[in-house]
Amino acid sequence: ISFFKSDTREFGEEIQMGLYGELKLLEKLLNHFPKKKLKVVEGWKGPIASYHDFQYPSMCIEVKTTVTKSPVQATISNEKQLDRMKLKGLWLNAYSYVKVPGEDSLPKIIKRIENQLKGTAALIPFTRLLGMFCTREDFDSYDTGYSEQKEYWFDVKKGFPAITKIPPGIGFIKYG
Repeated sequence: ISFFKSDTREFGEEIQMGLYGELKLLEKLLNHFPKKKLKVVEGWKGPIASYHDFQYPSMCIEVKTTVTKSPVQATISNEKQLDRMKLKGLWLNAYSYVKVPGEDSLPKIIKRIENQLKGTAALIPFTRLLGMFCTREDFDSYDTGYSEQKEYWFDVKKGFPAITKIPPGIGFIKYG
């Protein structure tokens, strides 16, 4: 049993695909910033249920995944996910996937990232963050294949359609 594992989190298909999308962006960021691996991994906040999946001093990124056909639909889980607050920049990164057996999967992308982080200080926080979902060995059973159909980037700035304020008494909001 993992010390950091969240026992209350269900690891269903939607969460698996969401994690895959976050790992896809993490892999891209590691490739783009090869000398800043620790900072890149430390900015990944998705597993700790923060407002944004990636948080860096200059920007935050919220990742959404879907298997819906055009138009792509993403579910926003709370009023803070698209709230710029006092952020310098907030981006919405959305992926549209098709499930295809044998394509890229959680075990494959995790292995690639682990290989990329091998011998660096970034491997420890990466392993700890993954452990919040399930044990490393359990990931091997999540072999759903994903084929990326489209990737979208949206600059969440003033005027971007988002619910950012809710009236008192409303405790939970989710929209798509």
